[in-house]
Amino acid sequence: MLQLTKPLAFIDLETTGINLGSDRIVEIAIVKILPDGNKSVKRKLINPEMPIPKTASDIHGITDEMVKSAPVFKQAAHELKQFLDSCDLAGYNSNRFDIPLMVEEFLRAGVDFDMKGRKLIDVQKIFHQMEQRTLSAAYKFYCDKNWRAPTVQKQMHPLQPKYYMPNWTAILLWVLQLILFLKLLAKSRSLTLPVASFLITE
Repeated sequence: MLQLTKPLAFIDLETTGINLGSDRIVEIAIVKILPDGNKSVKRKLINPEMPIPKTASDIHGITDEMVKSAPVFKQAAHELKQFLDSCDLAGYNSNRFDIPLMVEEFLRAGVDFDMKGRKLIDVQKIFHQMEQRTLSAAYKFYCDKNWRAPTVQKQMHPLQPKYYMPNWTAILLWVLQLILFLKLLAKSRSLTLPVASFLITE
């Protein structure tokens, strides 16, 4: 359903907090959709080189113990840059949080992550123009499904505690595809939906 001329990477970060200047990434998940429809996934725990506040761990389930042997961002930066090479970027609230924080991490690592020519698609911005709700509500509204935690929790490897992390990147892809489908449907009925205006070139 997505007609792409270049790869589109959906990015979701888990962090130590919400301050773009002082907080750090503890996990990065990326789903990259290629123009031919194929996709590849990358997901990495990151050692933030600072304690993870309990308030943050209570939200995403990632603890200091789980990231103590993980690479710091500087060690993973070149791998991530290569994976995102030539990609447009998408996410949920990504224009205001995920992308700026990731760019800050690249700057601190001394790695040049060029944003020129990349289109940014923020699904939250699109959705909030249509329905003032959360991502879970967007998933329910467009996909007619409720997100519920599975009974079996995910374990990154046998030595780490189990924790649950919803695959928000997959949900984002579903929501965006449904919105684009509705846009095409509306166009065929001479209606207007505010989607194209959010394909922003930086």
